Amino acid sequence: MSAQSAIGTSSQDESDLERSAWRRWLAELSRLALSLVPEYVILILLLGAVRARIFALPAAGHTAISGLGYTAAMVVAGTLFAIPTAAEIPIVQTMMAAGMGIAPATALLVTLPTVSLPSLAMMSRALPARVLIAVGLMVAATGVLAAFVAYTLAL
Repeated sequence: MSAQSAIGTSSQDESDLERSAWRRWLAELSRLALSLVPEYVILILLLGAVRARIFALPAAGHTAISGLGYTAAMVVAGTLFAIPTAAEIPIVQTMMAAGMGIAPATALLVTLPTVSLPSLAMMSRALPARVLIAVGLMVAATGVLAAFVAYTLAL
């Protein structure tokens, strides 16, 4: 066999491998999209349905909401809700303008962009449940710590 034909065969094999890799990648992307997109849409719709109740603002003329229970609710909500990147800033600004206190606002600022129920659910195929629970709990704990520090510094 000549060197020319050996090089041609090698180049052909590499081209076939590359096409095969692209096909496998597209097949996996399609499989993931068919399973994850509907799951994501359903979770976002469910979270949207309860959003108005969880992120309720005080009525006009009321004082700032900053109690321990409300702060804890904001930690949980911030950990579970999915928002676009950097959307936590206008959300927190609007809620503070409407009367939210510094502690729950800080908790939201820390927890909203970090993790969400849809992201945890979608990662359940790749990570063990105990890891996902630990991540959620660590994010919530960080939100509690941030709220405590903000409250302490604001005194």
